[in-house]
Amino acid sequence: SCEVVTGVDTSSSTPAGGSRSVVITATDVAGNVATAEFAYTVAPCDPTGDVPSGYAFGDVVGCSWTRSADGTAAITLDLAAPIPTSTTPQYRLLLAATATGDPVQVKWSDGSSKDQAVRSVTVGPGRLSLTFVIDLARVGVSPTQTLYWSAAVQDGAKGKQSAGFLDYAPDIGRARFAVPPL
Repeated sequence: SCEVVTGVDTSSSTPAGGSRSVVITATDVAGNVATAEFAYTVAPCDPTGDVPSGYAFGDVVGCSWTRSADGTAAITLDLAAPIPTSTTPQYRLLLAATATGDPVQVKWSDGSSKDQAVRSVTVGPGRLSLTFVIDLARVGVSPTQTLYWSAAVQDGAKGKQSAGFLDYAPDIGRARFAVPPL
């Protein structure tokens, strides 16, 4: 048994795809202290600038996720430009218990989500990000399963399900992101 005392990212700001490092200091029950440095790579969520001109609010440029012991996962989408206040596109997450299984779709638009799996959605500073808090049981993901997810942004014509998609993260044809169990 040991306790992690500190975990400090020692890298300067690193763009997606760059190497980073973290120094971990741990103390065991006997009071022995150990420190180790680990390197990791920041994987890009989605390429920047892969949306039509004038639609940067739909360009997913970064993402992060965490999983909590309370049976939720928080997924954050970072955007290239602020979410518009006059007309809001739909920001969607596709969530599944397997890498290739049929996903459950949840979405946020016009300041709200009516999906029961969504506990909350928070708009970040400057309207440049969205954080979805998902109830994993409602999307069929047990505490021992990995959550697989992808995102899509749609600003299409109402009533036309496949029209107006601005961006996908990851891009179509790439594997879904994976959030392992705790």
